[in-house]
Amino acid sequence: MAKAVESVGREPQPAVKPVVQAVPVPPKPQPRAVTLPTVLPAPTLRSQVVELCSSLALAAVLAAVFTMLWAALGQHSFTSTDIGQEFFLTVAACWAVLVPAKCWSNRRGDAWVRRIVMMVLGMAIGFSALWLDGYAPFKFPDTELAMAGTAIHTASSYPHVSDLPKLAQYLSYFALAFFALRWWKLADRRRQHRFSFAPVLAAGFWGLALLVVGSDPWWRGPLVLTTTAAIVQLVSPWEPPPPSGVRRVRLRYA
Repeated sequence: MAKAVESVGREPQPAVKPVVQAVPVPPKPQPRAVTLPTVLPAPTLRSQVVELCSSLALAAVLAAVFTMLWAALGQHSFTSTDIGQEFFLTVAACWAVLVPAKCWSNRRGDAWVRRIVMMVLGMAIGFSALWLDGYAPFKFPDTELAMAGTAIHTASSYPHVSDLPKLAQYLSYFALAFFALRWWKLADRRRQHRFSFAPVLAAGFWGLALLVVGSDPWWRGPLVLTTTAAIVQLVSPWEPPPPSGVRRVRLRYA
């Protein structure tokens, strides 16, 4: 009763709310920016020569391994002559790709000019296959022919109609196969992947598609091309591409 009497005549005072102090939030750690070089250092001439020599030697070793693998898979279908021809043609094809690819490394050039150069090298591979089958580009003396003990077709037999299709088959098959694909891309040190099956499948496709031109025996051409596409990637140096920056997405408003 007394408190009610005292409260008469006093102005009501607002209740004081307690002040809540804000808890400081620690700042989030900012990710450390990684500085990447805009231009990768170009390899020296000495390092390129060392890489080329090691690639050529390793290509010969892998060609022997793949040739023995194909011979084991084919069981007794391949003769020793077929195995030897497969090995030498694979080594020659790998070297024909590795040498110009190293010369074109880190250089811009016309793709069509490079295709023509590869086509000429493919003709050389076809001529090598022709020579391994017993065709000689020059004429042997009779004494050397007698010592050889085998029938060798000399250059004088090429104008005959019966031998021209054989010569055209060998040269055109490998020439077109080396022209159709960009083989130097397989040995590029800044290629997208260390090894990819896409070039191997592409080489197999063209190897089978060009059988309309002719390849004797039919399996040798596709086998050489697919094995070459695999070996060139395995023996060529590779540098992983630098991570690409974040792309800015531009929104389109209607």
